[in-house]
Amino acid sequence: MKLRKISFGLLLAVFLTACGTSTGENASGSNTDNNAPEVNEESDESVVEEQDIAIEKETLTLEGTFVGQVDANSIEFKTAEDVYVIQTLETDINFDSISEGSSATAEFYENEAGQNILQSFKVKE
Repeated sequence: MKLRKISFGLLLAVFLTACGTSTGENASGSNTDNNAPEVNEESDESVVEEQDIAIEKETLTLEGTFVGQVDANSIEFKTAEDVYVIQTLETDINFDSISEGSSATAEFYENEAGQNILQSFKVKE
C-alpha cells in the first residue's frame, strides 16, 4: 500500500511538471523569444515576387482519348505521347456519362506535389 502511495505521488509530480506553464523568462530574467520572426524590410519585395511566381500555374491543354476513371477522384487520359492520370477534385464533371475511348481535350496543371489537377474537360463530337 505504501508503494502505491509513493508511485502515485511520483506519477502525480511528473504530470504536474509536464502540465506546468512556462513564463518565457530564462535564468537572467530576460524574456527571449526564439520563435519571433525577424523583420527585414529589404527582402519584403522579393518575397512578394516569389509568391506571385508560385501562384502562377502552367496550364497544359492536350487532345487525346478518355481512357476511363481510375477512381472516384481521377481519370486516365491518353495522348499520342503519354498517358496521364488527372485528379478531378476541382471539377464537377460526371465522367460516368462519358464513354471510354471518346476523343477529348483536357486542360490541367501540375500542383506542388506533382499531381495533375483537371481544370476543364471537353468531349469532341
